[in-house]
Order: sequence, then C-alpha cells, then structure tokens
Amino acid sequence: MNFFQSQDNARRRTSWLVLLFGIAVLCLIGLTQLLVMVALHYGSNTALTLRGDIWSAFSWDTLAYIAIGITLVVTLASLYKMQQLRAGGAAVAELLGGQLLDRASIQTDERKILNVVEEMAIASGVPVPPVYLLEDASINAFAAGHNSHDVAIGITRGAIALLNRDELQGVIAHEFSHIFNGDMKINLQLIGWLHGILFIGLMGRLLLDSQNHRSSRNSRGAGPLIFLGIGLVIIGYCGTFFGKLIKAGISRQREFLADASAVQFTRNPDGIAGALKKIGGNPMGSGITHPNAAQISHLFFGEGLHSHFSWFNTHPPLGERIQAIDPHWDGDFPAIDTSSVNVQKIQIDPAHVNIVNGEIQYIAPSRHSINAGIAATTIAATGVAAALDAIGSPTSEHIVQARKTIDSIPDNLQKLARESWGASAIVHSLLAAQQAGDLARHLALIQQSTTGSTHSLCEKIIPDIQQLPVTLRLPLIDLCMPGLKQLSTVQRHQFFQSVIAQIQIDKKISLFEWALYRLLRQHLDDKKQTGNALSLAAAEKSCVTVLSALALATQSNTTEAKQHFEAGWTILGLPPAAFDTSVLDNMTALDQAVRGLHRVQALSKPRLLKACCATIETDGHYTAESVELLRAIADTIDTPIPPVITPMKNAV
Repeated sequence: MNFFQSQDNARRRTSWLVLLFGIAVLCLIGLTQLLVMVALHYGSNTALTLRGDIWSAFSWDTLAYIAIGITLVVTLASLYKMQQLRAGGAAVAELLGGQLLDRASIQTDERKILNVVEEMAIASGVPVPPVYLLEDASINAFAAGHNSHDVAIGITRGAIALLNRDELQGVIAHEFSHIFNGDMKINLQLIGWLHGILFIGLMGRLLLDSQNHRSSRNSRGAGPLIFLGIGLVIIGYCGTFFGKLIKAGISRQREFLADASAVQFTRNPDGIAGALKKIGGNPMGSGITHPNAAQISHLFFGEGLHSHFSWFNTHPPLGERIQAIDPHWDGDFPAIDTSSVNVQKIQIDPAHVNIVNGEIQYIAPSRHSINAGIAATTIAATGVAAALDAIGSPTSEHIVQARKTIDSIPDNLQKLARESWGASAIVHSLLAAQQAGDLARHLALIQQSTTGSTHSLCEKIIPDIQQLPVTLRLPLIDLCMPGLKQLSTVQRHQFFQSVIAQIQIDKKISLFEWALYRLLRQHLDDKKQTGNALSLAAAEKSCVTVLSALALATQSNTTEAKQHFEAGWTILGLPPAAFDTSVLDNMTALDQAVRGLHRVQALSKPRLLKACCATIETDGHYTAESVELLRAIADTIDTPIPPVITPMKNAV
C-alpha cells in the first residue's frame, strides 16, 4: 500500500471512529436514562424496596435532557483534552513525564538514538523530530503528533540501553511508518474522544466524594444522590469498556502494517524482530509504569499495559508479531540482563548547549571537506521519479544516503543545528548567504534584530554556509527544526520578525527565501489547517498559481516558462487555464495557494506532484535548486519526498 492510499484510508478510518464513538455515546445515554429512572423510582418510595412499575418513571423529556447533557459533557471533556494535546507530540511526551534529550549530548546511549532518529528523518524527507526520554526500564517507544510537522518521538531508558543500533533502527522505522500511514492523527483523536467518555465516571466519583462529605454532617436525602454517583461510576466503567474495545479494534492491525513497513524501510528484519524478542526476554517487558500510560496505550511500540482479557490489548500478541517477521523463530526469548539500565533523571550539561552566560560559543570549523558526490548541480529525472515512488515507504538505500548527507554537513554546522540559538543563526546565515553582494546590510540587520552573539556567530559561519551545496540546505534546515521548536514564544516571535526583515531587505522575494519561510511557518507555527478535502478541480486556482511560479522560477524566459506550465497542466487533466506571468510579484498569493493545496485529496496528490515535476524538468534533468523547491512544496502539503539517491564519490 502506498503513502497516498494510506492517507486516504486514514481519513476513512476517522469516519469509522466517529461512528463507533457515536454508538458508544448512545449506549451511555441509554444507560444513564435507565439509571435516572431507577433513581427517581427509588427516591419516590420511602421503603428500601421498589414498588410499582419502574417504567412509570420514564419520560421523553427526561431522555432529551439526558441526551443533551451527556453529549454536552462528553463533547466539552473531549475538546478540553484535545486542547491540551494541541501542541502535538511534545504534549503527549510531557504527559508521560518525558524529558527532552539534549541533542548535543555526548552520552553514548543518548547519542545513539539521536543519530538513528536523525538518519531516519532525513531518509524519509521529514524534519528531524525532538526525542523524549521516558525513565522506565521497559523496552518501548512511540511517535505522536497531528502530522509530520509536530511529531515527537518518545523512547524508554530500557530501549536505548538494551537495544543495539539495528534494533533501535527497526523500532524507529516502525514509528515512522505510523507517521506515513496516517495513524498519528487518529491516535490523538482517540485520546481526546475517549477522555470524554471516561469523564462521566469521573463525575460519578466527584458526586460520591461530595455526598460522603455531606453525609458525615447530614445523611438525610443523600441516598438517591449516592445511588446516582455509584451509577455514574458504573457507567464510567462501561465507557472504559467501550473505549478499550475501540482502541483495540482500530490499532491492532495497524501494528502488523507498521512492522512490515519497518522491514521494508530498513531491509533488515533482524532489527525489529530482535527488539521484539528482547521485549519478551526483558523482565520489565514493554510495560509503562507512568499513571498516564493508559491514555496513550495505543501509541506504543509494544503493549504498554497488560490486560487479563486479550481482546482489550491494543497490540497483537508478541509471538504473532515476531512470527510474521521471522517465520523460523523457535519461540524462545533471550535472557536480558537489566543491570545496565540506570533509570534516573536526566541532568543536561549546560556546556553541551553551546551557550555561556547567554552568549553563543563559536565552534571550530569542521576538519573534513564537503562530500563531492553531494554537490551535483543536475539530477536525472529517473532519480526524482524514484524518490516520488518512495514517498511514505523509504528504503535502506535512503538511510544510507541520509547518513552520507549528514556526514557531508560540516561538523560545526551540525553541532550548532542541534541547539536553539545555533539553529536560528544558521537560518539567518542561509538567508544572508544568498545575497553575497549585500552581505554587510544583512549582517547589520541581524545585529539590530537579534540578541546575544547571533550576529558574530553568523559572521563566522556564513563562509561555511556559502560553500554548502544546494542539496545540503534542506537537510540542514531539517536538523535545525527541533532546536527552533525549543525557542520560547517571545524568542520565536523575535526570530520570525528578523527572518521577515531579512527577506524584505532588497524589496523582492526569491523562491528560496519564500520556500524557507514557508517551511519555518509550516513547522513552527501553531495554527492547524482544517477543512474538507478538495478535488484538483476545486483547487484549480491554487494549482495555476503554484505551477506558474515553478515555471517562472526554473526557466530562463517567459516563453519557455509558459511551455513548461502547459506541460504540467496537461498532467492535471483539468480544462485549459491561463498562465499567470505575474505570480512571482505576489508572494502572499503564492503562500496562500500552497497552503490551499494542503487540503487536496490524498489520492490526487501524486498527479499534482507529477505535474510539478513536468513543470520544472528540462531535457530529462532537474537542477538541484528546482528539486529543493519541489521538496519544500511537497513538505508543505504533507507529502515528504525522501532524498534523491545519487552516486556518491569519495570526499575531497
């Protein structure tokens, strides 16, 4: 199953989730109505035994009030929880007490998992997500977020201590497959909606607590309310029952798909199979001890909670998962020595953050030169086509390419990219490096609009940025994203103001400047795009704007640009449209157009990307700049393109 079919299926699964949730709410309404009838009937009798027909207490008006009340309570409780999770994966990680790993860490286990996540992200064409450490001796992990832009990876101390690099790679590949298969958004919706169902039980507990306190002073009239509180608690348990069934029904088969995708990604079944076997041999298994684990049990790599009833499990049996990957498995689990797992609170060493007294430390230039094989100026059309086919299903070749890409980025830029202020300085330097003839004005503006030693750091790293091949710019930006996300609200606002001022300094906006700004907004802006999916016909105006901009930005004259626009438009299969020659004069319209294409139906996006490729292709080749622009647009519409596989040469 390809990426686009998975995204379309995810939308359909959301519809099923809404249906199941609705059925559960209706059942709760019915049970609550029955409870109220019993409570009213009991309250109308002075004896402890019920007399008369209980159905005489039934009232359509009461049922209507109950339905409105239950629906309102469940909805408000669900919205409250969803608001708590608005920040995406980081909110989930913090819900479990996760601590953000210092990306400048030199601790062996922590550096190992950070390197694996960076490689897998670059190989997948998505920004590097932040990694949170859960202080638990079990072997488990999760990926959470609304989309690839706000995803966070969580992993237990036991996993990074007990798994080798190949096994960690298999686990992270499994989690990345959940991103591509559209599972993450549904998983967060489950947390919010199920909280609404469970909130009824919480109301019952509050009612019981209040009546117990009241009855200590005056027990008269407390009986019916105590009975009502007990009943609400019982209904809350019924909500728990429905919630567990819904979670198990939706998530269990997705785990098999994620395991298979991880094998396809890494081409190493022993990696993920080895991790699963170590879970079986670990005395702590994959269980998570944090009290909030029940809320997100369906997100974990392994079964986070152990139930006596298998139909409540959110994951398939461990043996079945291993057997599906390794048919020759003998059923034995390796004995795991957990003495090396030191569960403790992480103490981040300030020296590794590269900031001293609020000032950025300059890091000496790299000892090695840029890999010559990365610096290709043209890329064959076959390589780009292969990258498009690999959307959502990258391979081990992409992991190798990602590792070489990261190694090709100078060491000093890698280290700076892994912390907040260094990452912001890299972005400023990327913008300044595009205007070599006006560099002094850019540096003066950076000095005016930033704090600390950002200006002096930019002065020192701009020469390295200027030598950076075009094909390394997007990977470097991806490495910067976790650090930029750690900027405070005030710092982020100041950062964006400085970026905008740099872009506008020459009174015109290049496509690179726009693409960089769009990526920053996409990944750092808290605003979520909502709305119904659009057909290509409904998004025709946005398609005209984007294809016109691509043609004008990549072709030498207007005549050739129009021809390439028409070539791309033909692939869309829409009625003829007029080529817009003025689109580059209005970056706001271009920005809105790309944001509009985010809502195009998943199964229509392959055609849209092929149209973009036809627009920028010249004689069977693409320039490195045009491919960078294509990947930036694709990332904005949630179709991350893996890196193009290119022949690698020895470093010079």
